Amino acid sequence: MEELPPPEFNLPPVNKSRKNILSVLLLLFLVLAVGIGVYLTLNPTNFLPQALTPLPFQPQTSLNLEKSPTQVAKDELAVDVVVRSDIDPTNLVATKIKFPSDSLEVKSIATGSAKVKWIKENFDNSLGEINLDAGIPNPGLKTNSQSSTNKLTLTTIVFKTKKAQKVDLSLDHNSLILRNSDNINILKIKKGLSLDLTSFAISSQSSPSASLTNLTDMIKVASPNGGEVYSYYNPINITWTTNVSNKTLADRDKSNISKVSISLYLNNKFFGKLATNIDNTGKFSWSPSQTLSLLYINSDSVYKVEVAGMNKSGQTASDLSDGPFSIASQTDAILIASSSGQLEQTKGDLNGDNAVNLTDLSILLSNFNKSKFLPQADLNGDGVVNEIDLWLLKSLLTGQDLLKL
Repeated sequence: MEELPPPEFNLPPVNKSRKNILSVLLLLFLVLAVGIGVYLTLNPTNFLPQALTPLPFQPQTSLNLEKSPTQVAKDELAVDVVVRSDIDPTNLVATKIKFPSDSLEVKSIATGSAKVKWIKENFDNSLGEINLDAGIPNPGLKTNSQSSTNKLTLTTIVFKTKKAQKVDLSLDHNSLILRNSDNINILKIKKGLSLDLTSFAISSQSSPSASLTNLTDMIKVASPNGGEVYSYYNPINITWTTNVSNKTLADRDKSNISKVSISLYLNNKFFGKLATNIDNTGKFSWSPSQTLSLLYINSDSVYKVEVAGMNKSGQTASDLSDGPFSIASQTDAILIASSSGQLEQTKGDLNGDNAVNLTDLSILLSNFNKSKFLPQADLNGDGVVNEIDLWLLKSLLTGQDLLKL
């Protein structure tokens, strides 16, 4: 059989000019791709989807412990308690801080913030516990989520260092931040603090106990002593006692105070002298209308009195009213003690749940100095919710573990 010749394929001639154009286009594409890649590398966020663009500061409701920039001694450590409430205003912050008592002890707790009404601020160095309950009256505290510096430093705690080791400060799991509008706990984030004390000087001295009181307790104010409301136009009887009971004859002689002076405090600041070097009779009648301008008679003004004297040995003794009292402009005499009026009816239970706790305190703060307020928040029935009512409710809560709602 005769073999057939292989088929012939007539291929078109190669167009050299077309080949050159394709090569140029490929080169241009490669150059453009490299340029785009370099630009994206240098500017990565410009081409991120809008939804994925990170915000600098996310809104948060938090309670944190942070190392403080406050300058302290070499054997001391300062810690800030920091609050943020970016979403809703808050009016009450309550927490218990736990620390290792073998390594640290509390020296002081700052309570000078003008925004804060302190309900409880105490510590126990033997147990390693700090209790902090602070109120921010209506409209409460609201911070700015777009700024890392817009936060409230609730207080600064100064510790003495006792042992060079790593320690942890923690926040109790029952810590609370209560919302001003409905008194609900809105705390979402809480963060303790880890510290390395190996670089600190170690203190050999102990700080004073939180329970220490004035050693010169020879004078005690009896009235006004908190919760009262007096008429501007009627005399107020200021009374006090001199403590000389259960003392030897020699001690009684040392405690003998023949003259006293009486001072008036307005909103916890010294306002002026009511009497100077008067006989220590245990009582003094003061007429507000004769020494105090009507400009100071309003719901924002609360008062305390201080009685001070000196014994024969040159030792001074003084006492300040335990709580604030107020003065009303009505012409009729008003004297509402803390055991009567609205307080007797409600017992401080403002929401009717048969318990007096932080929720009631938050409700009172929500109604603080409002023209239209919840009637039961006016504990002494004087027609306003102010420092007097706050002090009365605080007195009811004294000794309770406020963190247990």
